[in-house]
Amino acid sequence: MKKNPDQFPNHFLWGGALAANQCEGAYDVGGKGLCIADINPYKDNVALKKKSNKEMSSKDIESLLHDPSMVFPKRYAIDFYHTYKE
Repeated sequence: MKKNPDQFPNHFLWGGALAANQCEGAYDVGGKGLCIADINPYKDNVALKKKSNKEMSSKDIESLLHDPSMVFPKRYAIDFYHTYKE
């Protein structure tokens, strides 16, 4: 087989990957329980080393769930759960 650096082989297969928390959405439907990604709020202006969930208590989690000022981007993602047919 002659190699051509300007094109892919005829039977080359493209692939892709996503993490579940990048696409799922629907964090609270279908019987799904909360996971770490669902309770990990977006924290702007916080040093990366201080964005850990290691010292969260159940009380902290409960307050996060009901705090309207908190943003949880991974809960919604691209909402594949509701839009996969599209």
